[in-house]
Amino acid sequence: MRYYLAGPMRGIPLYNFPAFIDHTWQLRDRGHEVISPAEHDLEMGFDPALSLEENNFDVKRALAWDIAQIIDPNTEALFMMAGWEASTGASIEHAVAHGI
Repeated sequence: MRYYLAGPMRGIPLYNFPAFIDHTWQLRDRGHEVISPAEHDLEMGFDPALSLEENNFDVKRALAWDIAQIIDPNTEALFMMAGWEASTGASIEHAVAHGI
């Protein structure tokens, strides 16, 4: 199964990347394909030790990438990490998934 991993990032130390990495590998160890926004951000050069401004991070562009992954016909489900309900971005991702 191909999962998109959604969860809180902003306002959490290191943007919650350690939890994203942990969940990603737990799912992969079970044989699933995982699309992780944290992995994508790291691949794009994002440094979780720096602020969004220091990373020159475009939140709208990132959210557009996230939504594209969610609506991709190959993505079968979202894995919602703890605390997603308090996250604006993860709530948007959840709403998009339920809308398709």
